[in-house]
Amino acid sequence: MRRGWIQAALAVGNPPEAVALHSRHSLSSSAFDAYRKKKVPWNQNPTRALALAA
Repeated sequence: MRRGWIQAALAVGNPPEAVALHSRHSLSSSAFDAYRKKKVPWNQNPTRALALAA
């Protein structure tokens, strides 16, 4: 939940300083830096090939 919120908040243009403050991270935090980096784009998500969505 935390990673998704941070990525979504940054994607719509919120400044990293405000997002870090809201998520209670330091801008120099390695956790915040890891959360803000997307690992796999949604359109390349490997679970999409399973065709489980209705």
